[in-house]
Amino acid sequence: MFYEVLIGSLAVFTLVTVILTLVFRKKDSEGSVLEKFSSGLILFLDRFHILFTILIFLVFLFTRLYYLGLIPAGIHVDELGMAYDAFSLSRYGMDRHHVHFPVYLENYGGGQSVMYAYLTAMLLKVFPYSVKIIRLPAVLCGCMAFIASFFLVKDIAHGYFTDTKSEKAPERAVALLGPLLVTVMPYYLTSERWGLDCNLFLSFATVALFLTVRAVLSGKRPFYVLAGLVWGLALYTYAVSYLIIPLFVLFLAVYLVCLRREKKTVLDLVSFLIPLILLGIPLVLFQMVNMGLLDAFTLGLSDFRPLKFYRASEFSFHNAFKNLPCVFMAMFASDGLLYDALPVFGPVYPCMIPLLLYGAVLAIYDTVSSIRRRSVSLIAVIVLFFVASWLVFPLLTDPGLGNMNVIYVCFLVFIVYGIVSLGRIFKRSVMVCLLCMGLSFLLFVNFYFREQNEVYGLHTLFYTTKPGDVIAYARQQYDPQHQKKLYVCLDYSDIDLQNLFAGLYDQVPAEMWTPDGEDYGNIRLNLPEEFDPEEDAVYIIGEDWGGVISYLLSLGFHDDVTFDKEIILYR
Repeated sequence: MFYEVLIGSLAVFTLVTVILTLVFRKKDSEGSVLEKFSSGLILFLDRFHILFTILIFLVFLFTRLYYLGLIPAGIHVDELGMAYDAFSLSRYGMDRHHVHFPVYLENYGGGQSVMYAYLTAMLLKVFPYSVKIIRLPAVLCGCMAFIASFFLVKDIAHGYFTDTKSEKAPERAVALLGPLLVTVMPYYLTSERWGLDCNLFLSFATVALFLTVRAVLSGKRPFYVLAGLVWGLALYTYAVSYLIIPLFVLFLAVYLVCLRREKKTVLDLVSFLIPLILLGIPLVLFQMVNMGLLDAFTLGLSDFRPLKFYRASEFSFHNAFKNLPCVFMAMFASDGLLYDALPVFGPVYPCMIPLLLYGAVLAIYDTVSSIRRRSVSLIAVIVLFFVASWLVFPLLTDPGLGNMNVIYVCFLVFIVYGIVSLGRIFKRSVMVCLLCMGLSFLLFVNFYFREQNEVYGLHTLFYTTKPGDVIAYARQQYDPQHQKKLYVCLDYSDIDLQNLFAGLYDQVPAEMWTPDGEDYGNIRLNLPEEFDPEEDAVYIIGEDWGGVISYLLSLGFHDDVTFDKEIILYR
């Protein structure tokens, strides 16, 4: 109730501020104390923008790295599968299903995008496995989004202020809003703290949109090439990008060609498309294999094999109308999955929503106006990406925040647009809105880091890492050379992940691992059919197997109860 009241009050306070500012539209009088203070503050922020960017980045790093391996608690089922694939790729050049350098992972049968696994594999070549290490790529890609957001907002602010008669547009002060929102917006924060493949789409799209906006602004062909390259890499972050990116590129091409009508524009778009298409070809081939148009084959280092079940049916036009309310609610509220958005706070703070809606309306209006004037507007790039995404989301069988995460880069820009537009009417409103967002952020951080685990425990699809931890501990303490037979017999109530934990934490070679296997070299995921009294083995047994534990103790084994419910027996 405490958080509901405070967050709700901040949202109402922001809404009232926005409404009053728009209704009265009373600009600060020239020369007033408020005008002088506001102008001085903006110029101060503009002059020392590097210092303030560093300060914001320190907050960003703290909120991403603090207890990274422990919050959210446990390990997500897809994190576990990805982690073992990444380990196998780093050691053996194949995933756990023995596919060499795949362009798309099989995971549990339905597939998983590969970008996160390859980034994790690079880290595992240098660092030993830990939950913190497999979550680090999300943080590193978040750093890219942090930097890109500054330049994205700066470029859009340049185009926005260019339409005014202001002699000195404080673009760098406005640009600070980009990193600030990346740091404090709930969905950016939560998605950059754990290792789900689709979460990277948001970070890559933030970088790609900056490069696209910069290309349109500067007209320089290298930026078009870089933009196409990053959009091509983004295809490997999440399968929904296969629809969103081509649709966005089509909208952007039509917009630029129709408004500029120059041969140079066509050549720029060709330079944009070449790296995008080249990077997309392997994924097209993979889809053809899954559709039965091609037999499984190997090209270069990569194997192209069909998935156990093809998920193309998750996209359907029949879903469109029934999903529209779900899509709207999920973006602003929650999809019911606590690891995506915590109740009350949501993926964006309620106090941000009035600014978001106001900024979105202005952005769409400016885009339509630019078409009427036949002049290119930079905000149109964001609006076109927003429209492309919105056309795809309702087609999903089960739309949720993870499916729709890329929309939050558009929300970021719309919020900035709303803040700047209010500031041009009444600067005090900006201070009020920023204060409400700051207080919301403090409340969110307090709950996320201090109370979340106690209140919610393990989120849906997250599992305790204890089975893996006890395996690693037993090896380190009682068989560091991996020479003894290790018997593991634990109980699971929901899903049997014992073989994945064993494969990852005991570093089972990819060639030996199978989804339903029990024997992997000197580790066995069961008790022996007949106990050998002379065998110098290590046993990890659940507490329910009291008779077996007593028998082994009678044979001269010692028990280690460090893990409470998992008993380690050794000689």
